[in-house]
This record gives sequence, C-alpha cells and structure tokens, in this order.
Amino acid sequence: MGGLRARARRPLGGEFRRRAARRGRVVRRVFLAHVLHETDDPLAAPREAARVARARAAVIERRYREEEFGPSPAHRLAAERIRALTRTAGLAEDSRLALSHVDLHAVRPG
Repeated sequence: MGGLRARARRPLGGEFRRRAARRGRVVRRVFLAHVLHETDDPLAAPREAARVARARAAVIERRYREEEFGPSPAHRLAAERIRALTRTAGLAEDSRLALSHVDLHAVRPG
C-alpha cells in the first residue's frame, strides 16, 4: 500500500501506564473538538491536555452565536471563556482562528 506499513497495536498495559505517569508529557499533540461545552467540569479537559502534551493542543468549539443548526448559544462557550479556561489550565494561546461555524484555538503548554 504505497509504502505504508501497518504496525501491530499493543494494548496500553500497566507498564506503559507506569512509564507515562513518570514521564508526564507523553503525547506530542492533543486535539479537543467539541468537548469543553459537554463536560460538567470544562477545566478538566484542558488541564489534562496541559499535563500530557509535549508540543501543542488544539481546541475546537462552535462559535458563540445563534445559528440555524447546532446547539443553542446557552450550550456553547464564548472564545473569551475558552481562552480563560486554557490559560487557567496552564496552556498559552498561540492563535485563534474564527472559521465559519467553529473557533479553533491553538495552544501550547506554558
């Protein structure tokens, strides 16, 4: 298949978890899409991203406005609220891109 080789996946066993716990930051990037507005504790997800990400994280949430489709604004987070959550969690915002229906926040452990 065009030079791509499949690698057997191993389950995340206890040894992997022990090493990951010692190392702290175990993944290069974290991607949180439409997660913060769904959780009872919207700070927990960015905190975990700050704990495990070595390089960057991306947060995507619906734009905070009324639209014909999607959740109501009461069930969305404003960009300023997302920025405050990521900052409190220990992530520094690199940039924010306002797309047609979503905001993309590029953040890094800070």
